[in-house]
Amino acid sequence: VLYGDTVILFCAMAKKEDSRAVAFDKTRGILRWEKKFPRMHFAHSTPLIIQVNNKPQMLIVASGMEETPDALQSLDPADGKLLWWCRGEGDASSPAYGQGLVYFDDGRRGTGVAVDPTGSGDVSDTHIRWTIKLRGEALSSPIVVGEYLYRLRKLGFLQCWEMATGKEIYSERLQKISSTWASPIADPKGRLFFANAGLSYVVQAGPECRVLAVNDLGDGNHPSPAVANGRLFLVGMKNIYCIGTELK
Repeated sequence: VLYGDTVILFCAMAKKEDSRAVAFDKTRGILRWEKKFPRMHFAHSTPLIIQVNNKPQMLIVASGMEETPDALQSLDPADGKLLWWCRGEGDASSPAYGQGLVYFDDGRRGTGVAVDPTGSGDVSDTHIRWTIKLRGEALSSPIVVGEYLYRLRKLGFLQCWEMATGKEIYSERLQKISSTWASPIADPKGRLFFANAGLSYVVQAGPECRVLAVNDLGDGNHPSPAVANGRLFLVGMKNIYCIGTELK
């Protein structure tokens, strides 16, 4: 991830003593800071930088395929200082932030946790606001849009919860979607893009599962979409696709 004039690499390794976060100067490549995690289990998650009380926090999730006392950790992205940590599970998926809460889970099974990020030290017994039981594999990352948390799990089931309370709002199936691994993105109008180069869905955020569009490029694959200059970039098995309005 990019932060200020640094690029930060998060390495949660199978060999615990190799786990670390490292920040490099983004123009010269020199080391700015390094934070080692000798007890951290592996993960495939990407750090998330948020603002809490006008101060940045970098959230990382890694616990392998089990619960640990510090599955979610918050660092100061300026120097790698550990701010707080929380009990839970984290492996495949990145955390999500909205409505003043951070949500994280393993992505494979187990328990999802919503935690208030305003604490310090071990917040497991003081700042967890609610938990949910996952009903199946969900290797993509969760996303919060407005008042709601969304999670796409195996077989194309899209689940929605009220972010403030953890109350389940709906669970609907996106029939024949090509990938449940690709992480969703949202635009300023609250449209959720569950997009890949195969069969994709566009869903309107809100308390009902309102499908706006279904598209199929016939080249299904698992990578998450990328966005730049109003265009959507999708990686298929055979081609890379750029989706957008044709330039005149």
